[in-house]
Amino acid sequence: MLAACGLLVGMLSGFFGEGGEFLIVPALLLIIQMSMQRVVVTSVLVIALTGAPGLAARWWQRRNVTRGLMGLFALGGLGGMT
Repeated sequence: MLAACGLLVGMLSGFFGEGGEFLIVPALLLIIQMSMQRVVVTSVLVIALTGAPGLAARWWQRRNVTRGLMGLFALGGLGGMT
């Protein structure tokens, strides 16, 4: 059931291009019956994992981004997962 739900959420978020978190959170709440705190942490982890490649690419290319500011955003995201 969980794998089917994950496949459906992935297909819908890929089709619409955005909004995966709007589908993942209710799916985790309804299918797995996780606590809301664990769902939020899992959701932030998914966002961090999907955003990490873009962050790394910008970090190494140094395109119009201050590294210190990027570091603050990354630390803020990590702090939000605790």
